[in-house]
Amino acid sequence: MPKTDFKRKSKRDLGGSDLISMYRLMVLIREFEMRVCQIYSQKGLPELPHSCIGEEAVGVGSCYGLKRDDYVLPSLRGRSVFLTKGVSPSILMAGIYGKATGPSKGKWTAHHMGDLEKGILAGSLIIGSQFPTAVGAGLALKIKKTD
Repeated sequence: MPKTDFKRKSKRDLGGSDLISMYRLMVLIREFEMRVCQIYSQKGLPELPHSCIGEEAVGVGSCYGLKRDDYVLPSLRGRSVFLTKGVSPSILMAGIYGKATGPSKGKWTAHHMGDLEKGILAGSLIIGSQFPTAVGAGLALKIKKTD
């Protein structure tokens, strides 16, 4: 099996503790998603959850090495991004219900959430509509000469 060369923004190799942390995040995401689907099947959620079961590594792999002030703009199945960027499961669940204690302060439910404190920009349910917003955010950061 070929050796994979993982590099984080800090330019250090992923160590055993990183791999364990990433695995724990994937398990947390799987359990969280299974619970969300269970609640939905009992008609306890306001909208279809669009689960990321089986895709946990996408959010972990794309966000684990990011800094706190790095921005992401997830699309559907983006709860793994929230958990990887440090949003607690209880706050994320509040967001799924559209509560004021959620990441978007009750303004959006699961498909439209964002959390600027964690560097997560709010998206749209329309697949592909995040690209203009992401490009605009990237351009704004470039103009401001931020990292």
